[in-house]
Amino acid sequence: MQAKTERTSQQVSAVILAGGRGQRMANQDKGLLQFQHRSYTEWLITQLQPQVKQIYINANRNLSTYQQFGYPVISDPDPSAYLGPLTGIETILSQIQTPYLLTIPCDNPLLSPELLSRFWQAKHANYPCIANDGHHLQPLYALIPKTLSLSLKKYLQQSKAKVLLWYQQQQAIIVDYSDQKKFFSNINTPEQKKAFNQTASYIC
Repeated sequence: MQAKTERTSQQVSAVILAGGRGQRMANQDKGLLQFQHRSYTEWLITQLQPQVKQIYINANRNLSTYQQFGYPVISDPDPSAYLGPLTGIETILSQIQTPYLLTIPCDNPLLSPELLSRFWQAKHANYPCIANDGHHLQPLYALIPKTLSLSLKKYLQQSKAKVLLWYQQQQAIIVDYSDQKKFFSNINTPEQKKAFNQTASYIC
């Protein structure tokens, strides 16, 4: 089992998507929000390290802070435009050296320990996989083949930024995480952050 896991990890890079404006979080950089004296990005890196070959951070501000984590920090082509997560995904997807890219939003420090393994079991040919938490699709939790880089680039050139529409066009595989909903609580507002801090004391 360990050898199989290692073979999988060698085929996957991951990106932490921290390129947003954080408007509902009073324009705070959500990847640098703190939980138990560590940033959300630090939490995610720790959990991703044993699962993937390479980690990237997609960020459009506070670049020197993100660089201190020791992983490549790559901005969108026009960082000040904040064109949305698909632009960040395409930017990283075109550069990775592995066949697959695991995408992770930065606004939750929790990460399902089964995120990659379930995606890997469900993957098929050149289709992306996206998560379903039992109530909603979570398209920023995804496993995307590098072969879709050109398709995504063309989609964005048509001035389209709707995430779910691109996945629908690519016949994305929906992967069930309904038993792990706690790992998909997006923290977008100060109120959500406060509620998360009060209920997530099980993290150590």
